[in-house]
Amino acid sequence: MKIEGLTQRQADELLVKHGANILKEPETYGPIKILLDQLKSPLIFVLFIAVALSFSLGEYIDTVFIMIVILINTSLGFFQEYKAQNILKTLKKKVSKKIKVIRDGQTQIIDYTLLVPGDTILLHAGLKVPGDAIIIEESELLVDESILTGESHPVEKSVGDTQLRQEEIKGIHKVFMGSTVVEGYGYAKVYATSDKTQFGKIAESLEDKFDPPTPIRLELQRLSKLVILIVIFITGFVGILGILRNMPLDDVILTSVSLAGGDYSRISPYSPYSYSCPRHE
Repeated sequence: MKIEGLTQRQADELLVKHGANILKEPETYGPIKILLDQLKSPLIFVLFIAVALSFSLGEYIDTVFIMIVILINTSLGFFQEYKAQNILKTLKKKVSKKIKVIRDGQTQIIDYTLLVPGDTILLHAGLKVPGDAIIIEESELLVDESILTGESHPVEKSVGDTQLRQEEIKGIHKVFMGSTVVEGYGYAKVYATSDKTQFGKIAESLEDKFDPPTPIRLELQRLSKLVILIVIFITGFVGILGILRNMPLDDVILTSVSLAGGDYSRISPYSPYSYSCPRHE
């Protein structure tokens, strides 16, 4: 099958219309801001209060224990968000810098940034696909799409019908930016570049300031508020109970802090808070 591809004039006009095949850089934050964001949780705030009170009472073991809990929680959140910010850098490495296209009926080598919708690209083993395209010719073509789908095995591809609308063509007939040709060869007609690709939408999602509350996030927020209210209620109740029973103020504060920090070992089985033990006279 003779493939003519675009003319150079058409390619130049489409480049002006669609822009360069470059992914937009998302807004990123420094490590300090990411770290501080992890400390905005209401539960972390409660734990910091417990740390301060434990330290002021000389209960250094309790202080260290609660600080470890805070450190673990903060570290997990920090590394997850920091890793997410660097996804785009990883994705950009998954695109070949120089690619082969058919223009004016001839094979040309161009920079991937000059690729435009309508271009016909050559698919070959080792190619990191530079745009989303529909396969128009292939021979034993296998493509690794793990970066997009997580699929561990290469996907066998076949020729698609370019007369159909792009939305009607199945993924098995397409190759996507960021995927890698593992085996075989073929030709594909590009229909999306830069931010319009599936690859680009991932990068764009990193910059999206709108963060809709998912059901699981709403449930976690509700649970977090509920836990805080329960902690405040129990801590206040225990404190009032201790005062009514004429406990030393230090013991009242220590027991309340232990409850807030989750260290129930500080409450003696012979404590006046226990209804199952003999009362102190």
